[in-house]
Amino acid sequence: NLNKKDVDLILFGGDIYSNDSFETDQVSQILKNIHSRYGKFAVLGEKDQGDSTNNTNLLTEAGFEVLHNELRYIYYKGSIIDLLGLENSGDCSGLINEDNKDHYKIALVHQPDYFTQIKESSVQLQLSGHTLGGYYKIPFIGGLETKEMGKKYVSGKHTNNGTTLLISNGFHKESNDQHRFMTYDEINIIKLKK
Repeated sequence: NLNKKDVDLILFGGDIYSNDSFETDQVSQILKNIHSRYGKFAVLGEKDQGDSTNNTNLLTEAGFEVLHNELRYIYYKGSIIDLLGLENSGDCSGLINEDNKDHYKIALVHQPDYFTQIKESSVQLQLSGHTLGGYYKIPFIGGLETKEMGKKYVSGKHTNNGTTLLISNGFHKESNDQHRFMTYDEINIIKLKK
């Protein structure tokens, strides 16, 4: 149970469903029962955008604020963390200015390959999903199946130019792919240190 971890912030990286939505009231209730001290935020994945109004409503009813290329300040123990929720874009330049250029920045963006652009900004951490870890992971080779905007960065942790990308394998499988190998369901719990 995630609530036993006593987390400060919940970030959801997109794609609630692999195809059509189902049992939306039950899914919303499950998500509503997840608690954090400083809020719950989400971005939509490409599958969510096929029915963006309903999926945004589901997340909103569950207590998430859905970010559409937006910036939110998280005030934490005298510090400010900038949360950039990016949707179909790695362009965060419009969200970074003189007032926040020195803040610690987290970019929440569904597709990991936007790291190519984000690592050139003043963002310290990018959190992504999308790839399900490549479905079938072979040691020393990595995930075997890639997706659009998830070809270069498929799983794990990557660091470049002072920016770290952390990719979650996510939960379960897509409806058209019933098997995974060494790409286990995953929730990442991150502890930031000053």
